[in-house]
Amino acid sequence: MCQSIVGTEDNVKQIRLMNAVRDDLSIHKNEISITSGSYGEGLDMRGSDLDIMYVVRHIKVYDVKPRLNPNSAYLLMDTDNVKPGFTQLRLDSKCTSYYNCVQLADKYYLSSSLWKKDILTKNLDYTIHGPCVSDKDGLYDYAECLHYQVSSFSASMQYFNMERNLLYINDVEKTTSSTLLQLANNSFRGVFKILHSSSFIRGIQKTDSCEKSSIKYVYTYYMSMMSAVRAQSIPLNSAYSNNKYQYRQYKSCLCTLLKNIHHDAVSEWLMLASFFYKTKQYTRAVRIIMDCISKCTFEKLYPYIKMSDIHHRLFKLKSLQKKSIVHLWKYVLVDDIRFEVNSLLIPDELLIEVDYYPLRIPSSVYACFLCFLCHYHLNDARQCRDTLQGLQLVIECNYLNADLDAKAAAYNLLGVALQTVGETETARQAYLQSAELHIDPTDNPARKRVFLLE
Repeated sequence: MCQSIVGTEDNVKQIRLMNAVRDDLSIHKNEISITSGSYGEGLDMRGSDLDIMYVVRHIKVYDVKPRLNPNSAYLLMDTDNVKPGFTQLRLDSKCTSYYNCVQLADKYYLSSSLWKKDILTKNLDYTIHGPCVSDKDGLYDYAECLHYQVSSFSASMQYFNMERNLLYINDVEKTTSSTLLQLANNSFRGVFKILHSSSFIRGIQKTDSCEKSSIKYVYTYYMSMMSAVRAQSIPLNSAYSNNKYQYRQYKSCLCTLLKNIHHDAVSEWLMLASFFYKTKQYTRAVRIIMDCISKCTFEKLYPYIKMSDIHHRLFKLKSLQKKSIVHLWKYVLVDDIRFEVNSLLIPDELLIEVDYYPLRIPSSVYACFLCFLCHYHLNDARQCRDTLQGLQLVIECNYLNADLDAKAAAYNLLGVALQTVGETETARQAYLQSAELHIDPTDNPARKRVFLLE
């Protein structure tokens, strides 16, 4: 029972390892992020939120003021007249900056309430939740922290005996369908957009230096994710650049995308196909797309999957059970493809979709949609019609998709395809279907497309 809720020891270790690698790649000079709470401990429990601590590095906390830099300002721990386990942080009296501090007698102390209110002035959608600041949906809890060296402690966990095959299958399903992992990865993408080069260089160094394969696979997984984000920010065309510059940008984007093929079996190859589509190499894009479609078989994993008997039989194979979950995903996971805000690799037909929010699409749907666009530009009417029918079938059957928001995006793509071939009224129905399915109507571009059809 405990294992069905918490997971096996191997699963807990895998989640902890992924958290550690993601946090390591998020380090920069002013701040360190630490995935904490139950998920930080490797416990992926239904209904939990994602807790992230941001350790501010430029503020030092000491119990005794150090001799080094005697004229610098420090926060000193004042444990007089406070409960055990707590402390007040007193600002050095020689400091002239009292930002986020309150005065008690002739001394200044750091105020956590003023600190959190200052965060809210920069993020209007956040609310105060105890010692943390939470997003409007209650999915994330952020806590900005200061670091003081403390002794570590060890923890042990006991597990009941279960059949190893069943444990491995449960771990695969739980991790692949983890909402908290999706939230953590989304947060990591946001941090990477800020750090960019420093995280990328750190990832390359760690991937090359890791000798233990289990750690190396996780660094490779996040390097692949960073490559996808980075490639989408490389401009391929500019009216003010010469051919030499454009060729250099072309090679840079292509090389980055080739580092982006270790995340799963399909989605990152589809990003490469998008690159060829954007550069009008439609035939080359179609070859890659057809290979991706051939991999979208019914035994593949996908986000929020419910395991079937086929999966149970598949993961009893000892050759698969020898692989860590992250390593396994490279071969059997068909993840959603994700386009960042203002992505430079998304087809021009979908630019509206990434004006303000990222766009997540089931790979099975995007493969058919992109194939349709390629055939449309190649003036192949027959293939164009066939791929459009295939797109409708994949969407209606929810093939390799178990998420409502992703299905809403799929109907939106269907509407774009139908509108492209002049079927305006049918396209309107697809947009309305998308708008009805979307959980948050404020970030659903289908409503805007319906308005533009008026």
